[in-house]
Amino acid sequence: MPHPHRPRPTNAKRPLALSAFLAASLAVAGLAAATAAPAQAVGVVPQTTATTTTYTAPNPEPAYGTEAAALLETIPVKGRAPKTAYDRSQFGPAWLDTDDNGCDTHNEMLNRDLTVIVYVSSVPCTVASGTLADPYTATTIAFLRGVGTSDAVQIDHVVALSDA
Repeated sequence: MPHPHRPRPTNAKRPLALSAFLAASLAVAGLAAATAAPAQAVGVVPQTTATTTTYTAPNPEPAYGTEAAALLETIPVKGRAPKTAYDRSQFGPAWLDTDDNGCDTHNEMLNRDLTVIVYVSSVPCTVASGTLADPYTATTIAFLRGVGTSDAVQIDHVVALSDA
């Protein structure tokens, strides 16, 4: 004997109402996006007609297969700017423990990037010393925690915050 099938109650209005709500939300979001001024990169020139604005990049896209090193050579290198408006506090607190594992971000980066690591204590977190194979200079740099020695290994920012 087949199992009696009990039909589920249908509520056709709920999916229709949800669809209408989603459509209206997307329309409002699209309208907001269409009227908002887009962020404009340096060198990007807007060209406006009666109905649309198009943005042209200052440089054409590089050819397929272009090496990163070749592209880096095209970037202008400028001298150091004065630090007249630099304030470290604008960037938030330094070296947070963002994953709540008891090890701050600075030591996590040292643990990631160094080899032959010696720790301050038996807890593998705070790095006392280690060796960095520096990918930017292709040299080996010894790290030794301390005032005047820790600066030899810069693992926190590729570009200094004061240059941001």
